[in-house]
Amino acid sequence: MSPPIMEVKPVPVETFRQIAADYKTRHGIDIRFNGGEDNPLIEQEQKDWIADRRRLLSGDWAYVDVAKKFFQRLAPEDRAAYLAEMGECLYQNPPGLVRYPKWKEFVAKVKASAHWKSSFDPFIADSIAKLPAKACKVGLGLQAAARSIISLMPEASPSPIGFLRPSEGNRNHGITQGYGHTASYIITGHCVIATAENENDPTTDELMDASVKCAKPQFSLMLQDPNVEVSAQADFTSCGSMAVSQQKELLKNNAQQLHNDCLIISKIPGLPKIRDPRPDFFLPSAQSLRYSQSTLFIKVARAFVAGDGPTAEVDHKGQTYRLRTLMGLQQEGANLTMVDGRQADLTDFRRRWLENMDQVATPKRDAMQSGPEEQDRNLYLAYVVFRHSRRIPAVPN
Repeated sequence: MSPPIMEVKPVPVETFRQIAADYKTRHGIDIRFNGGEDNPLIEQEQKDWIADRRRLLSGDWAYVDVAKKFFQRLAPEDRAAYLAEMGECLYQNPPGLVRYPKWKEFVAKVKASAHWKSSFDPFIADSIAKLPAKACKVGLGLQAAARSIISLMPEASPSPIGFLRPSEGNRNHGITQGYGHTASYIITGHCVIATAENENDPTTDELMDASVKCAKPQFSLMLQDPNVEVSAQADFTSCGSMAVSQQKELLKNNAQQLHNDCLIISKIPGLPKIRDPRPDFFLPSAQSLRYSQSTLFIKVARAFVAGDGPTAEVDHKGQTYRLRTLMGLQQEGANLTMVDGRQADLTDFRRRWLENMDQVATPKRDAMQSGPEEQDRNLYLAYVVFRHSRRIPAVPN
């Protein structure tokens, strides 16, 4: 039977906050957005944002800052006159935006015109008045996110805590509402696990600069030939659904999967020296990997655990991929521990991990394969996103 046809839309932060609250009630899972609703660092970030914006809107740059919105709200009959005076200082696309090299000239023209200045000034004043309402969307910046995670580590010592940080743009700007990227972490008493593989994660960099031990999935580093990126996520809209779903798997039943079906691999020889120190390798549970959209990712993960020699091979779409293996890493002297620090019994671990992959994760994914392997797009995560999108109506951008 073919998987159901569904329209997958981006899901707002508000939906994931509600899902996390439901998981807390139904499963006892502690997942916190931006460190929790009562995080004092969020309040400080919002106060700082208001102060910065108020300073910006109190000087000459205010005219530049609001110029695009001002133009959009001009009556059609006023636009021609405005463009006649200001047009050489403005971009045509997007319309109304001030060209940076011309910003001082633009401000001088506005201030020299009693008509345009008297039109701009109330607009700027209204923008200042609306700052407190807009600040409610401001979440944790990178440094504040790292500080929040570190502050939760003592609390996470008896029971791990999920941490989700939504952001937008270049990921420096955290948000509490709307749409954006969702970074996912699991905090324990002695380390922080970033659950997204191969992500350029500046928050992890901040944590490691503060001497916090971090780990994340890095299957791409295990590929030797060809040396390519391999990722579970294959689109730009599913990060939030993948994050909360993986955290649910890893943290439910008193974090049974996190403690018994995952590994931390450290002191791996032969890795490129990108930074020192670098994150350890986190091997997630097989059940949590079933959300992968990529069949190649699943094949690489399974071969990494199943391989009995130092390397293994995976065939996919007519290409053979050679990769290092878990057994090979142990033989080379890498340190393999469970997440809580216990030394791993690799024989028992591999047996259980592969059973869960072959008997639980793979059958669930196979039921949602959209077509032949050559299409390489599994709909399991898409269906999860579809379910999530139906829980709470979309919010305006």
